[in-house]
Amino acid sequence: FFAVPAQAQTLTPQEVLLAKKWKLAYYEAAGERIGPTPDQRNDVMDIRKDRPVVSIDSGTTQHGTWTYEDGRKELVVVDSATKDRTGLRVAALDSANCDLEFKDPDGVLMRMHLVPF
Repeated sequence: FFAVPAQAQTLTPQEVLLAKKWKLAYYEAAGERIGPTPDQRNDVMDIRKDRPVVSIDSGTTQHGTWTYEDGRKELVVVDSATKDRTGLRVAALDSANCDLEFKDPDGVLMRMHLVPF
């Protein structure tokens, strides 16, 4: 048998900023700030440098993988169990803040404000 050396993945500067554990601060829809409900207070998105992502949403844990499409400023998450693909537009990102936009099931544009955990 033979060993294949692991190749290091080089992360872009945006991916380096994304790759951390984020906690939900609040949602925003139509300019209205919506605080987390009691079951969302512990919602986190743990985006790891080696590409897995663990998301806790209203007490439900989901595992997946992530990629970042720089040209579209989109974080793409693929659920490990269902293979569902979710695209989240990265509206703002720095070391202290991550704003992700998506459309809810009713088609309403939502902005999720995350802060480091």
